Amino acid sequence: MVKSGELNKNVVSNPQQSTFHKTSLFTPRDSMDINEPVITSDKTVDESSSVDFDTCSEKSSIKYLESQLKQYQISLMVSVGESEEYKALFANLPDLRSELEMLYMKSREKSSTLMGQITAINNVLSYCKSSIL
Repeated sequence: MVKSGELNKNVVSNPQQSTFHKTSLFTPRDSMDINEPVITSDKTVDESSSVDFDTCSEKSSIKYLESQLKQYQISLMVSVGESEEYKALFANLPDLRSELEMLYMKSREKSSTLMGQITAINNVLSYCKSSIL
């Protein structure tokens, strides 16, 4: 995109801190609204597996939450590994840097979403465990 004139690269002494700025030639590659981030979830809700959270003292509620927490933690580890690999590929594939940066940012956004889900589950788990005592 730098070669085509769509982006200007501001080079600094540390290449990892270089920044890119859009020019008037810049055109988005897809139809997404750039100003509005879209967060989607791969998770589907199975209504038959819903848990009654009115009574946190039930062990099924805690088991359900712990199971969800474990799934989110595994997904987070995968997402972090993906981000690290994109970052490692920057040096070896300079021609693909703009595409790698886009994939890297998507992976980081996914990691942030997963961190939020993990925090929410931990908060509810703490509440449930404290209400048992």
